[in-house]
Amino acid sequence: MNKLVAILGLLFALPVFADVTISDCVIVEPAPGVSRTALFFNAELKITDEVKAMRTPSPEAILGADIPALSNRIEMHKTEMKDGVMKMQRIPKLFLKKDGVTKLQKGGLHFMLMDLHKRPVAGETYPVTLWLTYLSDQSCEAKVVKASVLTQKP
Repeated sequence: MNKLVAILGLLFALPVFADVTISDCVIVEPAPGVSRTALFFNAELKITDEVKAMRTPSPEAILGADIPALSNRIEMHKTEMKDGVMKMQRIPKLFLKKDGVTKLQKGGLHFMLMDLHKRPVAGETYPVTLWLTYLSDQSCEAKVVKASVLTQKP
């Protein structure tokens, strides 16, 4: 019985290698004197037989991010137009599209890096870890870009 419990424990402790691909990971260079900035990327989720077999109670989601070199306070936001005014709203989790790409971009979904430890400068790169609900956490190297190179969501 103890062997069975140990084997089951090992099986559940093994990371599930996600079919989540993170691409186009960028951090916006903040304006001088501003202590916050945005992180954008694309997250593609492919539903495999292994993912289906997990029978998760809800869709896969991103719960947060870690960029210790820049900030200890990172929030997920969505931007909406309300009464002619663009407003950001904090969201607790970001559900990923099944067999599709979830785009975080200017004027839409994004992460806000608050209370920056240092000002990221265009051309630098920083490691980012994204926390997923059920699948293994994912990473990307975020390149810092000037705000002028980003295009607004159509």
